[in-house]
Amino acid sequence: MQINNLRLSYVFLAFFCFFSNFFQLQGNIVNVKQCYKNGTGPDVILLGNQKCGTSIITALVASVSGKRAQIDFFATPQKIFLIRDILEGKIPWEDFFQLKRSCSDMKADIVKEADISPIFETLRNEFPKTNFGFVIRNPFDNIRSIYDRLKLSGKRTDYRWIKKEPVWRWICNCSMLHCDLDPGIKQNLIANLAWRWNYMVDIYLRHKNEFKAVIKYEDFSENKYHSIRDFAEQLELTPKQSLDEFMRLQGRQAQPRGKHHTMDPLLFFSKESVSLILNMTRSRMLAIGYGDVERSVMLKLEK
Repeated sequence: MQINNLRLSYVFLAFFCFFSNFFQLQGNIVNVKQCYKNGTGPDVILLGNQKCGTSIITALVASVSGKRAQIDFFATPQKIFLIRDILEGKIPWEDFFQLKRSCSDMKADIVKEADISPIFETLRNEFPKTNFGFVIRNPFDNIRSIYDRLKLSGKRTDYRWIKKEPVWRWICNCSMLHCDLDPGIKQNLIANLAWRWNYMVDIYLRHKNEFKAVIKYEDFSENKYHSIRDFAEQLELTPKQSLDEFMRLQGRQAQPRGKHHTMDPLLFFSKESVSLILNMTRSRMLAIGYGDVERSVMLKLEK
């Protein structure tokens, strides 16, 4: 009798756990608006490619406007696969909030997460009152910065060198975004990253009327204070910080720069890799105002 009661207790516990998890999951999906600040979403969401300056720009926009920022969600392969499945229409956007921390992350005033840039259209529909900003960097420096982050020599071009960090393997392999690279260069890391740069720029070009503001990393580097204030104002935030306060904070908030951030692309990459980046990204560079970069690289290649 005691054994039977014990068995019944285990059965009851199993059913309790199952239904508790089930209703908890359903609650996350049905009441997903509870994840958002005031039920409407963040004030601002900043998107862009990885390593184009989104983190430092977000930190400074938050600082200058007195807002709370969330810079990146947690790094996990699960997040990446959820985004892939949303893009492919396999799961609804709400399923992203099965990851409870992504729910709390969305409660910040300003959210920056480059990994969710590919689902901009879904974000736009989900957050109609949110102002979206986009950060762009020229492709040579952007790709070089990714190489620096992965501690790779610019002369390496085989995608298979990316052996660790699952999230970065996804970023560096455009097949997750269904790229149309020729089989002959599908294992070429430079080609994958150039294709991804185009993909991100196309998001902006297709929807530029829906982005409240765009900022180039090069303009930010040239005049941090004024470019950040202008960007914040375009995003309908109110700058409150003086130049002196800004200058005291901006050095501490920046992520470490890449080891080769001042190196000429032709010295860091091979000539073949520079030509490949140029040929793959030329039309987009011209479309978003990087004609000076395109001409400079062409002249160097002709020497």
